[in-house]
Amino acid sequence: MLNVLALRAKMIINEDTGITLSKALDISNTTLYAKLNGKSEFTKGEIVKIKSRYNLAAREIDDIFFSDQVT
Repeated sequence: MLNVLALRAKMIINEDTGITLSKALDISNTTLYAKLNGKSEFTKGEIVKIKSRYNLAAREIDDIFFSDQVT
């Protein structure tokens, strides 16, 4: 389950907005917000792009994208 708070924290730390992240992922802003709101899931390719963009370690990827914590 997506840990939205952890992902949003990474966005803030990296001075990213929904608009800039959606452009980096090559998806619409609407699609990004659907993913952030749990209406759809990030693809493997999108997770790889986010990993690279935010220089995430494997543990951080697990904490953000595969968290058991519901937010």
